[in-house]
Amino acid sequence: MFDFSDLDDCIKALKSEDPMVRASASRSLAIFTDKKSLKALMGALKDDNATVRSNAVRSLGTRGDARATDSIIKCLEEDEEEVKIRAAEIISIFGINDKSIKTLKNTLNEPSKLVQIWTLYSLVKLGEEEYFDRLLDYAEDEDSKNRANAIGALGKIGDERTLKPLINALRDKSWPVRYRSLYSLCELGWIDKIEGLEEFLSDESPKVRIIALKAIGNSPDREHIDNIKSSLQDEDWEVRYNAVGVLERIATGEEIPFVEKVLKGERNPTVRISMESLLEQLGESA
Repeated sequence: MFDFSDLDDCIKALKSEDPMVRASASRSLAIFTDKKSLKALMGALKDDNATVRSNAVRSLGTRGDARATDSIIKCLEEDEEEVKIRAAEIISIFGINDKSIKTLKNTLNEPSKLVQIWTLYSLVKLGEEEYFDRLLDYAEDEDSKNRANAIGALGKIGDERTLKPLINALRDKSWPVRYRSLYSLCELGWIDKIEGLEEFLSDESPKVRIIALKAIGNSPDREHIDNIKSSLQDEDWEVRYNAVGVLERIATGEEIPFVEKVLKGERNPTVRISMESLLEQLGESA
């Protein structure tokens, strides 16, 4: 077993025969900032497993160390789509560089639309504004996976131009697109731009319902308290757990009888513990 919060253990794990262990190690190295970890990540970029290399790219992006720029550029030229997508996404973190911009423009010839989407994203982030409309077009692509990635990219750009397409994507028929748009709007502080936020508490996707709960919970307003209480009875335990978390912030003693009733039928131990803690909190404040 390896302790992935320990640098030396992470480096040892990169030599494991198990690619899943190496992938976890390359991702965990993002928390370190010294030369030793940088060298380890550079080595992970040469691993024969694409996920290990992709995670190493992600970690280097998290660090934002300019010394990794040339290595990330090389990743744009490799064969595996997974690695190319990650490299295209994070290359802009390292700042404007003639070589990276030239390589990104060449990468637009890739057949993979996902690679193209994140390449367009980085080009826009690097100031190549003429590529914004091409990225915008992908937000309405016939393929839902492409739309979801385009909306995710627009959310990371996050300027005024992206507000309308993000709002429009909330009504997409594909839940990953709705999730990306709702998540982005919340991260950008545009919750007040969302009409009918409570409607997303009934979305088919638990992930969308959870994001909606968190968005509602960021407001001290008790307008949606009944909707949140209803989420305590959601079919998905993670939604119920998050609903408890929201109530911890905005509930008063008035909710005690309802929570006690719901607790009697709750079978998930994690949710039960959180509800018991909530009742204790509400009882003390009553």
